[in-house]
Amino acid sequence: MSRPSNIAEHIKDSGRGVGKLFAETFKPLDGNFIPIFTTAEEDTEDLYSFKKLYMNYYKDPTEVSFVDAVLGGRFDILKGMEKHKELKEYLQTLREEAHARYLADTYRAIKGLADVSDAKTAIGALKFLCTAVKGTEDTGTGRGRPSKKEIQQRTNEILSDDKEIQEAFARVQGIC
Repeated sequence: MSRPSNIAEHIKDSGRGVGKLFAETFKPLDGNFIPIFTTAEEDTEDLYSFKKLYMNYYKDPTEVSFVDAVLGGRFDILKGMEKHKELKEYLQTLREEAHARYLADTYRAIKGLADVSDAKTAIGALKFLCTAVKGTEDTGTGRGRPSKKEIQQRTNEILSDDKEIQEAFARVQGIC
């Protein structure tokens, strides 16, 4: 048995269920369909390494390039992996590694641009790309400037604290 040359065509014939696509989760009850992927690091004679294929597209954090090129546009396969009890953790691990590789590339590019004097625009763009990756978004409140009421309350708190400190200082001076 040899690997199908057209992965997308083979997947198209898979019907429902992502388990049958992987040798590790394949059940012989799936008829004459043969698995096409392995969770191993490297390809085998009969199977493609899903990790190896996935990592070829790590620079696209949306996974669209990978889905289009490898899975024939079938996002349902990734969705199915997210729900599959044996493949869910495997996919999460791949995503984390892809994210780490993408950030490392971005940081290397920023560091390289830091030596260039006219790199402000490029650094801003790379910063955007870096923060656009899932998991690095700004987690601030997003509120912006405090209201006038909040500013007044904080000012009153500071003045109140200052008044208490002055009173305490006066008491200490009276004792000494």
